[in-house]
Parts: sequence; structure tokens; C-alpha cells
Amino acid sequence: NYESLAELRRQLLMTDVPAELDGASNLPAMLEELVNKLQLLEEYGRCTMELFTLGHFAYFSGQVVLSVSPQQTAAEAEQSLQALQQKLNDWQVAVDSARGEHYFLNYFTVHELCFLVKSLPRINEPAQWDAVWPLLRVVDLAADYTGIHGKIREHPGSEVLADEGSSEVAKLNALGTLLGALFSSVPLVVRPLEGLRPARQQLQGDLLIRSMQNRERGVPVFVCCADEASKVTELVLSIYARRERVPEGEELLLCSSHTTVEQIELLLRRFFFARAHGREERLFCVGNVHLLPYVVQCGTVEALQHFEEMFGFAQASALVFVSGQDNQMLTNALSRHNLAISVLPQENLMEAVRKIGEKYHGRQLEAVAGQLNGVGKTHHIYRRVCEAQAEHGDQPMMHHVEIRETTDISALVQALLNDPTDPALPTAIHIDLAHILPSHVDTLMFELLVVGMLRDTQHNAVYHRRQKDFFMVEIPHTPFELTANSLSFCLLLPRTFLRMVPERLDAEMPALSNHWVPSIVHRSARPATLVTFRDNRDMMLIGKTLFAMRQEAFNPKSPNFNVAWTAAAAPMIDTATLYDLLAEVTASEHSPPSFLVFANFTKFLGALVEAAEGWNMMNLQLLQNFDPGLKSFKHCLFRILVETARDFALRQVPKRMGGDVDALAPPTLVPALERARSGLSRTVSGAPSIPGLHRERSDASAAGGTPALNRQRSRMSSSTQVQADSEAQVESTGVGRIGVTQYVERFDKMPSWESCVHPIANFKKNETGMIIGCNIMSLGSDFLSNFIDRHLQNSLNLNDLKLERDWSKVTHSEAVTLVHQIEGGELLKKSNQLATPTDYVVTVDNLLKLISIQQRLRYGLPVILMGETGCGKTALVKFLARTLDFRLHTLDIHGGITDDAIVEFLENVIATRGEKRGALVFFDEINAANCMALFKTIIIDRMLGNKQIPPEIRIISCCNPYRL
Repeated sequence: NYESLAELRRQLLMTDVPAELDGASNLPAMLEELVNKLQLLEEYGRCTMELFTLGHFAYFSGQVVLSVSPQQTAAEAEQSLQALQQKLNDWQVAVDSARGEHYFLNYFTVHELCFLVKSLPRINEPAQWDAVWPLLRVVDLAADYTGIHGKIREHPGSEVLADEGSSEVAKLNALGTLLGALFSSVPLVVRPLEGLRPARQQLQGDLLIRSMQNRERGVPVFVCCADEASKVTELVLSIYARRERVPEGEELLLCSSHTTVEQIELLLRRFFFARAHGREERLFCVGNVHLLPYVVQCGTVEALQHFEEMFGFAQASALVFVSGQDNQMLTNALSRHNLAISVLPQENLMEAVRKIGEKYHGRQLEAVAGQLNGVGKTHHIYRRVCEAQAEHGDQPMMHHVEIRETTDISALVQALLNDPTDPALPTAIHIDLAHILPSHVDTLMFELLVVGMLRDTQHNAVYHRRQKDFFMVEIPHTPFELTANSLSFCLLLPRTFLRMVPERLDAEMPALSNHWVPSIVHRSARPATLVTFRDNRDMMLIGKTLFAMRQEAFNPKSPNFNVAWTAAAAPMIDTATLYDLLAEVTASEHSPPSFLVFANFTKFLGALVEAAEGWNMMNLQLLQNFDPGLKSFKHCLFRILVETARDFALRQVPKRMGGDVDALAPPTLVPALERARSGLSRTVSGAPSIPGLHRERSDASAAGGTPALNRQRSRMSSSTQVQADSEAQVESTGVGRIGVTQYVERFDKMPSWESCVHPIANFKKNETGMIIGCNIMSLGSDFLSNFIDRHLQNSLNLNDLKLERDWSKVTHSEAVTLVHQIEGGELLKKSNQLATPTDYVVTVDNLLKLISIQQRLRYGLPVILMGETGCGKTALVKFLARTLDFRLHTLDIHGGITDDAIVEFLENVIATRGEKRGALVFFDEINAANCMALFKTIIIDRMLGNKQIPPEIRIISCCNPYRL
């Protein structure tokens, strides 16, 4: 191939003449012949690629187009090149002529035309028709599925397309004739926006556009500029809202840095011949001009001038270029066509978007925002989905679509098309926006929710929004609301702003299950997600327990001491009291309460309390009869359990980085969407606090030096809060990124492992799972004495329950046995058969870390390890996997890894999860790649696409601090 020949040429230039050719008289001629051949082949390759780019139907990827033997002369190669050049010239003329003659060819790129030529003769195959149909609907959204199929089969042009003997030019014209027969007589689709409040004024520029559309003399080409790049979608919406209609896909092109001159030329052709095809009311618009590369802007100006010279404006409608920045090549070249067109007031734009939601969506559009992360945005959306399912026979209707740092138009279109729900039902589409997003996301959301169409020309894929579907957009909470404020269109959506208030505490929790639904569109069966809600037993159990502890029902010295207390017999707790109880033990001044923290805390503590309630040592009536000295044990142990749960479930990283927590609260909410407008979290009631619940510092930290930066004492210095606008580099890095300085200062306030005492209460079990004892472990040597006095310790020692133990003297085998006893059950039965790992040195420090990780995995809490390279993170995970008999699956994350590679890896793990006791997935150095949104979904939400990750798949991740 050419590459091999070029390499040979390079080698020849650096090689001595071989001995057999030394002195040959024709050697210079031989070298000159080789060089000429290579130059001809290089030009041949260039012409071939241009033919392929121009959509010549005879060329396809991977095709061999020319073979040249060493015996062929340069003259013969030149003849082949001349023939190819003539073919290229003829094809360019043919394409230009066909596009001028057949108007509807101008709706498709050459790549899409190739696809149509190859696919239309095979539309009797369901898969081919399903692929072609969305592309044809680009021309007519109201086209009839069955009618169009029948017309294509009956049209004579289909025979030409199917005839292998037909020339490429004949096929191109046959396709143009076929498209004209399908769409030339169909009525124009217009989606009105009636009843909008009139704008306060009609600007001169807007009136001029209207006059040009009414055939008044002049050039109907205009240029306008938004005040800032993020306001382009608002300006485009303003232009169409003044005409009281929704922009259509055929008249609007919102550009990106990947937009080609061809795509713009197609819109220009539709503009120049709009009147000849009944489209004089169309207002053609090219938005985001500032994102176009300089070369594309030059090509656009040249194409506009060329079409003006060829066709004039007699059959043209009106054309507007909208830029987000001044001094662009295109806007300067068309500066004499500048117009002053302003953005409508926000209330007018919000009204327009609301009417689009009312009229052209199955339910009103809804953007869900909150005053902080973990306030229940996803929970709120699940409630909406569950309500919709109830209206349709409790069938699965949710489609979860993530938009991450690396999401482009191709990925988003594919994600939307992979809808697993029944096509006969409406789909509730949950758009989950990541904290860091590509800068073009606002444009994609505008095209999806307003225009109703997303088009991936590279893969011939089109997503058309169905009118019966409805969308809920989850807007992330970020410091200074950088992400949300960069999504100007998303802020026009009807918003539900969620706050942390007792009224929103839900006694039920969502449960997601996979259901297999036959898919008509994709002819396959794929799992859809059914959303249901069930009682949150852990939350109610912990509510009753914390209330009893507040009343000191377990304290023998209290008048409220109740030896007969059980959670089952205790009365239900109202949500306001439950909220206060949870806020009291999980919140501080600078780490406000959140429902996510509530959920993690109750999930972990609920499992501990439930296990404790089944232990005989927690039966107060039995203890009083057996040994009255033990009757205070439950009171002390439950306080330790609460401290353990706090250490496990609360945030390690300080929550706030500055910014207005109400920045996303809508100025005026639609009454039907208003939720929880009662202000910020109400203060904890004046009821007595739960005794003894405080965070201890380790001995080293208490002695001096750097103070322990625990979750209850975290602070953010106001002097370090700087304006994030100067830090964000939107176009190059996406929206929502925070400056490195702010992140460093934030993580500096994160408590280190050594700065807290890390109390760990765990229960030992036998082979049947019955509790036979407990252990209290901590980095603080005096921790136990803060909760259990000497008298109680003596009673426990007499009953062979020695909690005081020097854990620094634990042997390797004792540590392994301890881990097995904490797990209990089946693992303990086969512990003697397991190969005990001996290549890992167990210390009291890593024993606590080991058990901390084990407990988090057991009760479903996220596990992320942080530490410098070489500190033992990987070794600890390997030891844990072998000890717990998990099959370890490790994925090393690096800068070049993709979301698809991570998803494929995890899917393979899930497919083999039946091995051993389950699988342990270890993502090593997750902050080395630009995939944090995906890891958030996997690690925190435990979701993979529309599917929940099975509970037998345990996940551990690690990150290195220097990469924060």
C-alpha cells in the first residue's frame, strides 16, 4: 500500500547503493521513476479520499481502489490518475446539479445520502427500515410510517437504486426524484406558540426580518450577536418566540466546533429556494457562529457569495446568523447586515418554554434543582416516574440518560435511542447532568427539548422526541452554581427547587428492578427499570431508637428506663421529630443535613441495631435477672453504635465551598410545580439532645499540632473564596470546573485518617449467623472508657465479654479469624478450606481500615480510598478480597481510558458474578481519567445505564491526592 511505499522511499534516501547496482548506468532513472510513481499515487489517494468525502456511492471504507505492480510505469499510473480526476470533477458537477434540481436532497449530507442509497432498496428488512425511517422524518415530522414505506416500494426510483448496473449519478438523481415524490406535496409542519404575552417592544431589527420575509427589496441575510456566548440559545428562542412558533429542525442549525461547511451549505440551499417549495415562512438560522473554526467561517462566506451570484434572493426566505462573540470572521464579513435583536425578558422566555412543555410534551417539562447535593433530586424524579407508572398499569417507563464530561452528540443520540421501555407507552426520560459538562450541552438540550430532534450525521442516526414522552432534567449543585449558570436554557425550564425541610422527609425509599420488555423499535428484548417505593424500615427503626435514646429509655439511672422496650412495640415517630433526630446526629454548622447522609446513616446504623436487637446481651429483662450489673450495657453500646455509624456515614469532605444556596430558586414558580418553599432547614428543636454523641479526636491530635478537622468542626475560610469565573475555562475544559486552588483548600480541610479515633463496633457471628459477641475498636486508647465505666467493664469481664483489648498485639491469624467472624455464616463454615494470605502484615491501623472497608461493603456504603502512591491501598484490597473469598477484578484507570471501556469491564464482571461469594471490583486511581461522572453513577448511585448493579458486586475505588 502507499504507506509502505512511502516508508520504502524514506529508507532509500538513507541507504547506500547496493553492490549489485553500484555503477549501473540506469540507477538515476530507476530512482526518478520510483519517485514519480509515489507522487502519482499520493495524488491518487488524495482524489480518492475527496470522492469518498463527497459521497460517491462507489467508494466505501476499507476498499482497495488501486493496485500498481513494480512493472507498471509512471505513465500508466498517470493515466489512472487522470481518469480518477475526471471522475472527481464529474461527480462534483453531478452533486451540485442534483442538489439544485432536487430540493429535498439538501436535507441530507453526502454521508447520509450514501446510507439512503444503500438502505432504501432493503426496506423490507425491518432493521433497515427502522434505521431509515428516523432519517426520512428529518424532512417531515408528520410523515406517515406505513404510507411512506408503501410509496418507496412503489416508486420507480427504488428500482434504479436497487439496480447494481445503474450509475452513481443515476442513483443520485433517482433518490432526489424519490424524495420529491414523498415530500413535495406534504403540508408544512408549523408548531404554534399561542397565547404568549407580547414583548414590550418590537425592535427595528426584528421588524426588518419580517419585512424581508414579505418580499420587500433588500438582502434577507442578517447578523446579530448575543451579549455572551451562553445566551445564544436564549436569543434564538427570542427570535422564534416573537413569531409565536417553535423552531423546526429544517430551518435551524446550532453549530459546534465540529460543524462542517457542508452542513451550512445545505441550510443555505434550503434558504435560497425556500419560496419555490412553499417555505417562505421559514426563518433560517445559524447559531453559535463563534464556535466555528476560522476555515469553516471563511467557507460559509464563500458559499453565501457563490449562491447569491448563482441564484439571487428571488426565491429566498430570511436568514439570520447568531454569534456569541464579536469580531468573528463571518460576522465581520457580513457587518453591513448587523441587526440589533435583544433577548426577551426571562419571564417571556420561561413562558414560551412552559407552553412548549404543555403542548408538545407528554407532561410538563421539569428541571429539578436543590440547595445542596443529597437534597433528594433523584428521589423526587423517581416519585414522578412512579406516579406516571401508576397511570399506565405499573409498567416500567423510566429511561435514565446521563450527560457526562465526554458526552458528544453521537453519544447522546445513541443513549436516547437505546430506550428500553415499551414503545406503546410514554417514556419518562431522566436527563442526569454531571457536575462538569461539555460547553455545548446547553445547545443539545435546546435542540432536544424545544426543536425536538437530535441528529448525528456521522452515524446516520436521528432521535425524534415523541410528543407523549416527558423529560425531567436533574441539575447538579456545584460550588457557586457554575454548572447551572452556564446552562442558560436549562434555567428557563419550569423548575422544582428542593430544600432540606422536615416536610420532605420520605418514610419510603425507591426500589429499582429490571423488567424485560419486548422492543418493537429495536426488535430485541432489553431490561427496563421499574420504579417502586417501599417502607424505609431502617429509617423508622433508627427513628424509634434515637427517640428512645433521647428519652434515655436504656439508661438504668433515668426515670424513663424501660426494660421492655423493643422497636417493634415502640410507637411510630412523626417525620418532623425524625428529621430533628437525624439532623442532630448528622449535621453541623458547616456541614448541613442532607437526605443522602440520612440514608447512609440509617442504612448502616439500622443494620447494626437490628443485629444488636437479636443478641441476648441486649435483652434488658434477661440481663436484670442474669446479672444486674449489665443492665447499663445496652445504653452504652447503642451510644457506641451511633458513633460508629456517624464515622462511617457522614461526609469526609467539607460540604460547602461558597456560593448562594438559593441561586437556582426560580424567581416565579408555576404553582403546580412549587415544592417546599418554606425556607432553609429549620433549626433543630429544643428537645434534649441524645446524650454522649460527640466526635472524639485521637490521642496524637489532642496532644497538639494540627487540630483534627473532623466533620463536626470543618470550616471554610471566607478569605479563600474567589470568583470562579476567573478560574473556569469553559470552551477548553467544559462548564462547571472549579479552580485548583479552591479544591486544594477544600480537601486540606478534610480530616486525615489519623486525626479521628474511628470507633468501630462489630458483632461476631457463628456459622449459622447468630451473634456470639462483639468487639469495640478504635485508634483512641481511651475511647472505650468514655462510654463504659470500670464497674460495667468488670461485669462484662466476669461474663467473658472482654471489650478491653490491646489490638496492637493481634496476630495475623487472629486478624483473619476476626474478619471471618464478622462476616459469619457460609464464609465461616469454609474458613478452614481457604488459603490464608500470609504475605500481608496486619497492624492495628490497617486492621481498622480493613474492617471499616468490610463493614461499608457489607452494608452498601461507597468505599473510596485516598493515599499517596505506594502507601498500600492495592495490597490492602488484595488481602481483603482473598480473606473474604471474593474474586477480585481490578481496572487500572488512566488518562486514555474511555467511559465505554469502563462500562464494558463492569458488564463482564456482572456476567460472571456467580463465581465464589461474589465479586470485588477495584477501580484504581479513578481521578486519573476524565470519567468522574460515570464513577459517581457507579459508586454512589450503583447504577449502570438503566440497570442497578447487583448487590453481590462490591466496589472499591481509590484516588491519589496529587491528582485532585
